[in-house]
Amino acid sequence: MKYEKEQLAGEVILRLQGELTGFASDDLAFALDDAIDNADGRLIIDMHGVDFISSVGIGAMMYAFKRLKQKNRSMELIRVQPEVRKVLLMTGVGALLNVAEGSMKINDVLQAEDARNAQAMANLREFMTDLLTHLEIPAETAGPMIEEFFRLCTTPKPSWTVEDQLRELLAPLELAGRIDASLAELPKILHRRIQPYTAGVKSLLHVRAGDGKLSELFSEQIDVHLLDTEDRNRTDLPLTLHDGGAIPLADKSHDAALLIDVLNRYEDPLPALREILRVVRRRLIVIEAVCFNDTQRRMNMFFDWFFTRVVRGDGRPLAQHFDTPKGWKWFLRDQGLRERAGVDLGLELPALPEYHWMFVMDLPSS
Repeated sequence: MKYEKEQLAGEVILRLQGELTGFASDDLAFALDDAIDNADGRLIIDMHGVDFISSVGIGAMMYAFKRLKQKNRSMELIRVQPEVRKVLLMTGVGALLNVAEGSMKINDVLQAEDARNAQAMANLREFMTDLLTHLEIPAETAGPMIEEFFRLCTTPKPSWTVEDQLRELLAPLELAGRIDASLAELPKILHRRIQPYTAGVKSLLHVRAGDGKLSELFSEQIDVHLLDTEDRNRTDLPLTLHDGGAIPLADKSHDAALLIDVLNRYEDPLPALREILRVVRRRLIVIEAVCFNDTQRRMNMFFDWFFTRVVRGDGRPLAQHFDTPKGWKWFLRDQGLRERAGVDLGLELPALPEYHWMFVMDLPSS
């Protein structure tokens, strides 16, 4: 048996090749222990190169699963070959180990029937009820709407079909307008939390800047430049468009960069981070939605999908990574960045039920 390990933020992808038999048990145990002990997030096992698994191999997987569960972490098996999948399902461990076609997608949250998903779905119902109450939707309307909402979510079908049905169901509530109104103070809240860490910064690059309203608040004291993959700018601030990869700006052209829910959009956030660091001289301010356990990660996936696809009808990529604060911190430190501050932002607003953390990191030369 052979294996390769790849680390993405706090997650680890373990790519296995060969037969997982008794002869490979020592190598498999070492690979699993190495992956578990040297990361803080999810363990994703790519089984594409595995064409046979024995009871010994299954036992090693289950031991790793139990170790991760004790650490409040999760394990997923992806790209499992048909014959290996049959063995996992026949032995009853398939549901426990979350056997998927690829890394967990939104349908794995909406339609999974295993016990691990039950708590996440129960929490989601409660949060959705609170959200509609906060948006001043009468209980007699909200109650039946939520029941039908989750019935549609949990009925097996492609995610785009679910999204179409949910948009039609929720259309009378005009959620996008209500949510926008409830978030009107968010730029001021974020500006107040971020501003102490922009002292001495003369130029700021706001990555994935959206409508620019937050950036506009900083522009009263700082030279601000917007960067995004599409033009949603509603200010007079300068905007540079890019494709999410190479940034058409000069090396070290800005003192600092501000990233809010940016790195989690990439399947591999490392190249994107390195490209941003290329154009920054002094400081990186990163705000990410974080999770502390697998249940919360599933809830984050749900609300990212709900706000992006259902409420907004936006076709942009969904978040790929929800990591712990420690996982993101290690990821940033691995690039040579020095931590100036870590700020627990918590749940800022009722209409934004994601837990956020701010990482203020200095570049080595600053």
